[in-house]
Amino acid sequence: MGVARIRLLLIFVLVFAAACRDGSGGGPKTDVSQIPEIGPWNAGVALPAEPQSQGDPARGRDILLGGDFMTCGIPFRLWSNPLFKEIIASGFGGSKDAPLIADRPGKNAELPYFLNVFISENGSEVVNANCLLCHGSQFNGEVVIGLGNPAIDFTEGTGGGNTGFPLTDALLDLLGLDVAEKAQLRKTFQRAAPCSVH
Repeated sequence: MGVARIRLLLIFVLVFAAACRDGSGGGPKTDVSQIPEIGPWNAGVALPAEPQSQGDPARGRDILLGGDFMTCGIPFRLWSNPLFKEIIASGFGGSKDAPLIADRPGKNAELPYFLNVFISENGSEVVNANCLLCHGSQFNGEVVIGLGNPAIDFTEGTGGGNTGFPLTDALLDLLGLDVAEKAQLRKTFQRAAPCSVH
């Protein structure tokens, strides 16, 4: 790999990392010291049981842990490069070394519990978060499906689409991405762009 290619690769890594860690989003923070200690939240309330719809829990689990329910993602080719794994995982708020779920299908068995690999709508193999990013967490060193993730802070935007640096074909060519993978990366960055909710 030539020096110029390595430099452009490093620029891409820095841009991607900045996109995933831009703290410009989010609104005003709640001052928790102003919340009274005693209130209706101390009493609790019984919630009546709701009728549940019928379904196939085994199929639901397979879709959750290996499904293609997202419309875009980061090209799996980038995940396969050891230089990008931690950047991609941290961009989703996790770590490449997060626990695995052993009985997941295919390549998903090798991914952290909160990521899925799948074929996107344009035929690219991509990685994106699954529901366990928010609805799964670790307790006593093991992944608990359904346990909320207290470590994720959604009050800050990801800034994914606000890099200030164009994802040009020339830059993406250096990463070996094909046309469909480039489109997926751009779409994912656009979807991750901060939005303001008022």
